Amino acid sequence: MAKLWNRCIRQILLLAVISLITHGQSATDAPLPPIEKPGFRPVLIVLKKRSGLRLAIPKTLPKTYADTDEFYCTVTQLKSKEYEVMIGYTVDCSGGNACRLGSLYGKHTRQNRITGKANYPFEQKGAKPVQLRQGIKGYFVDATCGANCSDSKIFWTVNGWEYMVGLKAGKLSQVKQLANSAIGS
Repeated sequence: MAKLWNRCIRQILLLAVISLITHGQSATDAPLPPIEKPGFRPVLIVLKKRSGLRLAIPKTLPKTYADTDEFYCTVTQLKSKEYEVMIGYTVDCSGGNACRLGSLYGKHTRQNRITGKANYPFEQKGAKPVQLRQGIKGYFVDATCGANCSDSKIFWTVNGWEYMVGLKAGKLSQVKQLANSAIGS
């Protein structure tokens, strides 16, 4: 009976690995532990170790956030050609309104147009064109506020990669500073 049970367990594990691979993830796409050092540099170092990623990670927060003592980046999604990062006031911020400061992502795209992501939808209709560093055209999408506020975001594409940076209820000038800080990183 024990041999049969062990064989069943092995088959279930094999099916789980096959399922991960066929859904666009590799078996090595395990969640990363929290990054316990503050700032953008630690997440840049962690993501650079990942081959195939073209990163757009800001160097600094906008000047108007100068009174923010420390902030932390949490990798919330990491695939072979895609990453998503939450910027928060705590080490383990997973997007909760109280701890969230902003967010960013990068993903490989076969199209040279912005498509957004499930957590960060993009609608051309409400987007305002903005000029970014290096002549890059971006699109600003303002936050919506109700009981909580979403991120104000700027989306752009470069060489088959789509990027987004956002700040919780941020102003256009603030989000533009964040985007320009990420370009060429």
